[in-house]
Amino acid sequence: MLTEPDAVRALPHRPGVYCFRDRRSQALYVGRAGDLRRRVTSYWGSLDDRPHLRSMVRRVRAIETTECRTEHEAAFVERDLITRLDPPFNRSYGTESEVYIRLRADGALHVVHDTLEAGSLHFGPYLGGRAVRDASIALRMLYPLDREARAVAAARGLVVTDAAVTRPRIIALLRGDAAEASDALARLAAMRDAASARLAFEFAGDMQTRIASLTWLSEAPCASPARLG
Repeated sequence: MLTEPDAVRALPHRPGVYCFRDRRSQALYVGRAGDLRRRVTSYWGSLDDRPHLRSMVRRVRAIETTECRTEHEAAFVERDLITRLDPPFNRSYGTESEVYIRLRADGALHVVHDTLEAGSLHFGPYLGGRAVRDASIALRMLYPLDREARAVAAARGLVVTDAAVTRPRIIALLRGDAAEASDALARLAAMRDAASARLAFEFAGDMQTRIASLTWLSEAPCASPARLG
C-alpha cells in the first residue's frame, strides 16, 4: 500500500486529474479535482462517505496527475482517460455526458443534450449536469425572460427589466463576460445575505449552492460560435 505522504505532499493546489495505479501499473481509478492535493489526500482519510473505495486504496502503488487550467478542462480529460483506461473502480458510475444551455427566442432557458434546435442559442458543452442545472435556476432568477420566469421574479419583488435589455446581458455572461458574471454573483450574494438576515436559512442555503454553481459555470471556456445555433 502506498502511504499518503509518499506521493501527496508535492501535489499542487491546482485543478487536475489523478489516476491511481496498482503494483502492475494497471489503472484502478481516475478522478478530477479543483484542488489536486486536497482531493487526493482525502483518500487516506476515514472514507466514511466512500467506504467502497477502501479496498482500492489498499492496492494503490502509484499516483499519476495531470494539471489543468480549470476544473472544466479536467472534466474532459477525466472522461477521456476513463474511456481509454476503463478503470474497474469507475465502472459503476459510467462517464458524464455533455450538456448545453439552450436559450430560446422566447427567453425560455433549458439544459439539454444537443444543439439541434434551430433558432435557439446553445452554450457549452459542459460536463457536470447538476451544477449546470443549479446555475440555470440562478440565471432564470436573475435574468427573467420568458413569461413564467418574469411572473415568478415579480412575485418575489425583484425588478423585472425589459427583455431587450436583459437578453444581451445573459448572453454576455454565458459567452464569458467577467464583469457580467461578477454582477450576477453579487446579486445572488445579496439575496443570500438578505435571506439569512430574516432567518430564511433554507433559502439562503439554496442561494449559496447557486452561487457556487454559477461561479463554476462562469469559469468554463467561452462558447465558440460553432456551438451557437
